[in-house]
Amino acid sequence: MSKALTSRIALHIYFWLVLFLFFFLYRVGQSGSWNPDVRWAVLIIASFVVPVYYHFYLFEKLFSARRYVWYIALLAVGIACWAVFLVQMMPTSKKSLMEVFGFFFSICLFIGVTTALKLLRNDMKQRLQLQELKAQQLQTELHLLKSQINPHFLFNTLNNLFSLARRNSPGTADGIAHLSHLMRYMIYESSVERIGGDKEVEQIQRIIELQKLRYSKDDPVRIDFDVEGDPALVRLPPMILVPFVENAFKYGLNPTAPSFITIRLRFGVNSFEFSIQNSVHEGHEQSGNGDKGLGLQNVRRQLEILYPQKHELLITREARTFSVTLKVLSLS
Repeated sequence: MSKALTSRIALHIYFWLVLFLFFFLYRVGQSGSWNPDVRWAVLIIASFVVPVYYHFYLFEKLFSARRYVWYIALLAVGIACWAVFLVQMMPTSKKSLMEVFGFFFSICLFIGVTTALKLLRNDMKQRLQLQELKAQQLQTELHLLKSQINPHFLFNTLNNLFSLARRNSPGTADGIAHLSHLMRYMIYESSVERIGGDKEVEQIQRIIELQKLRYSKDDPVRIDFDVEGDPALVRLPPMILVPFVENAFKYGLNPTAPSFITIRLRFGVNSFEFSIQNSVHEGHEQSGNGDKGLGLQNVRRQLEILYPQKHELLITREARTFSVTLKVLSLS
């Protein structure tokens, strides 16, 4: 029912009905008193209906096809003929050229108003269609970015487990268990648009435990993970923080040199702040803008799509420290 009421034909009927009521109710007689006249209102509406839809036809067939000369010529001739016809249909015997011109001008003015309304409606419709198309394109791009991040993370994790297996490390089984939980999260839980912040924190903890298996207690490696606030009250895009963590472990730790990774998460009512710092070692090129940083590039683009002008991402590289700070000012 709602579609029928808002259809193109219904809108045209509403327009002419309102115009009819206007001419019917505001008719003033010769004595200056209010004198509603149905026949007069019907005559006025009929005078405008034919040229308006004649113009709409020419507009679609000729003007839209850029045949402007034919459009102007046929429109002028058609309106002039209709004005002459209306004057001939008048009951009075005095039929002058001024009356024809008056009808011609009135019809042109009314056609201009209705055409402006038509163009305004078409412009609004095109804007809505462009917005819907843009939203669909962004959603498609977002799904593509997610599909690129997950295999990228999985590839690096399998490389770590492979190195553990080659050394016959006793932590290989624990690593596979952590990877199993992560895979379950990636396949079954991260397909939604938002997930509880506590779930994301749990996966970061698993990644940390999985990465710790690569190092012994005697290695000069320090890893700190601190969470403030209640993550369960916040809903985040799944895997949005994982590439930052994975990037820090990939470049920031060296078992033969003092190394560190510091991760902090602070949750607010409708916002969160994430920061991660890691040590920088010679021979390891780590950049947030490089062509090889696929994960970081994808996350940067995801943030632009999900939180336009609602987030701050700062990536800095100093002599001994690589830092990432992400502030999402509003999750809605």
